Amino acid sequence: MITIKESPKKVDQTVYLTGKVVHLAPFLGNGAYQIEDVTGKIWVVTTQTLPQLNQQINLKGRIKYQSLPLAKQELGDFYLIELERLSSLEQ
Repeated sequence: MITIKESPKKVDQTVYLTGKVVHLAPFLGNGAYQIEDVTGKIWVVTTQTLPQLNQQINLKGRIKYQSLPLAKQELGDFYLIELERLSSLEQ
């Protein structure tokens, strides 16, 4: 996940990730969850049912970036749009 955040050129590329679900954010019509692996964390936006906390998940996603300029600083961050949930294992 760190390599995703190190290269703005990766925006709109499709990636495959595996990680543990560490946070959930449900909202109307869809939701988001944060996954973590040994390299870091990233939020995933989904239209599917949210996974369970601590669930190990494999997914295919598209890299996106949300800009947030504030006081002459860029505070934006990368996230994924979930394209497909490939498999998951509860732990």
